[in-house]
Amino acid sequence: MVENSYSVENLKFKYDNGKNILDNLSLNFKKGKITGIIGPNGSGKTTLIKNLSRILNPNSGKLYLFGKELSKYKQKELALNTGVVFQERESEFQFAVFDIVMMGRYPYKKKFELESAEDYAVVVDALEKTNTYHYRNRYLDELSGGEKQRVLIARALAQEPKVLILDEPISHLDLHYQVEILRMIQDLAKMKEMSIIIILHDLNFAYKFCDQLILLNNGNLYKEGIPEEVITRENINKVYNVDIEIIKDNKNNGYHIIPAY
Repeated sequence: MVENSYSVENLKFKYDNGKNILDNLSLNFKKGKITGIIGPNGSGKTTLIKNLSRILNPNSGKLYLFGKELSKYKQKELALNTGVVFQERESEFQFAVFDIVMMGRYPYKKKFELESAEDYAVVVDALEKTNTYHYRNRYLDELSGGEKQRVLIARALAQEPKVLILDEPISHLDLHYQVEILRMIQDLAKMKEMSIIIILHDLNFAYKFCDQLILLNNGNLYKEGIPEEVITRENINKVYNVDIEIIKDNKNNGYHIIPAY
């Protein structure tokens, strides 16, 4: 039986007393799997992962991480279990790449404690796994979008988390970098047996790279399961209001999802 990393029970969340962005949401994220969160704009994807990472707190319902209620985690304890990569932030651009990745070691340090040889080894390993070691002395604002994303993922890996949460890590990137980052994430899940939670807009990438998918619609769970159960013509038409065709790729043993014009 596959255990869950995160479990969500009857989650409700709304901003400033408005309508519910997440409405009585219950779902599970499988341990050691890549789980993609898909759905139209405004369906609650980013709000969900902000609740999972405790940036936001639910109005009602419960969240569990490895069976323990999320609210019971101390901040450093949470950082030891979950690494989060949101969209890049301008304030980080003034730092060198190596220093940014070293920031991922903060959960392991006491106040004013200096970095150890182990910290340096973990940071080097994270840089190497994300193919960013050769950027270590450069500043983040000198890098391309895809390179920046890999550096931010390296920082999260330096935390040595059991779960990695990624908020649209391939948005606004060239196709080359999109594929490179998704392949890297896939390798990390296999090598580290890490649970990956990732928001994706491209249904083809979601179908190819994810083990499980969660389809949200207006803050509700519409469908949860393996990609071929979630990405169907009926489900996509209902949620996205568009007809699609799912074409079998016999050469690569995969599928292509395209709009049905």
